Amino acid sequence: MICPKCNDVVEDFVLCNKCGGQYHYVCAGVSELSYRKMGVEKKAGWRCITCRSPQLTETHPSLSDVLKEIKSFRNDFSTMKVEFTNIKSDIQCTMQHIKELSSKLDTMEAELKAQNNSHDQYSRQNNIEISGIPTKKGENVYTILNDLCATVGFQLSDHDIDSIHRVRPYPSSRTESNNEPTRPASIIVRFCQRRRKDQLIAAVRARRGLTTAHIGLPGPASTVYIGDHLTPTNKLLLKRARELKLEKNYSYLQDRKSTDGQGARGGGVLIAARRELRARPRPEWRSRPAAEELWVTLELDAATTAAVGAARPSRPAPRPCRAANVSSNLHCSLLLLPAR
Repeated sequence: MICPKCNDVVEDFVLCNKCGGQYHYVCAGVSELSYRKMGVEKKAGWRCITCRSPQLTETHPSLSDVLKEIKSFRNDFSTMKVEFTNIKSDIQCTMQHIKELSSKLDTMEAELKAQNNSHDQYSRQNNIEISGIPTKKGENVYTILNDLCATVGFQLSDHDIDSIHRVRPYPSSRTESNNEPTRPASIIVRFCQRRRKDQLIAAVRARRGLTTAHIGLPGPASTVYIGDHLTPTNKLLLKRARELKLEKNYSYLQDRKSTDGQGARGGGVLIAARRELRARPRPEWRSRPAAEELWVTLELDAATTAAVGAARPSRPAPRPCRAANVSSNLHCSLLLLPAR
């Protein structure tokens, strides 16, 4: 006989009454002396270790259901993983589309602001702005304008003026303590003809250093400024140009003749362009290297390019030049060219 435990031949053995296996005493886990002392009934009821161990014949019903649920969950999770990947891809596409729309919206907003500013400035082409004149209760701004025109030698007619009024000061010109304006409100004059407005501005610039005392206004003398009625955006642009002029020292140029070796104030040319326009300097178009001349090209749109030139004519004797009258010394030309 063969021992089921060690698969060796067995002669003297222990018999399992359930499986009928014949084991060595050592393999059965019982000594020969103990087995022989057993009675007949005890020997007949002896079982091997394998038969004495509990057997898992089937899975508990509740555990089987849990396994089924786990398998179902794994299948559902795989499906959800695929769907989540698709959703993630859709979200990325949507985000990219939103970025493109946001960029287009920003561009459109900038174009609309520029267009609105251009239209607003065009509506002010017949206007001048007079600042620096103190406000007085019961004043007659038309009389102030007449006195100003008489001072600069400009013949003003009743038919020249469409309207004249003071404007409310900007919030930035008021103090935080008493909300009182730190400078007087400007006077806006609208002419019936733009030509007459330009003639008055030219007369004022030729006069130079105009103050309230020259007009005959009482009180301490203060400088009076007369210029085009600019939009808030263009006012900021002009302010930035003046700051850049001082920062880069553009207003200081050496005498071109260099006869006395001294510097002279004034001169130079400046072309200011809106930020959305692509400007490109064209130094190769200059007539003479020493001339105060500047040429640039501006891309107005995909089909139109503008070439803008500015030059300051030479004068026998250079004299101080203020930022307010630089534009009167510029000769500008504009030529529309097809885009290449």
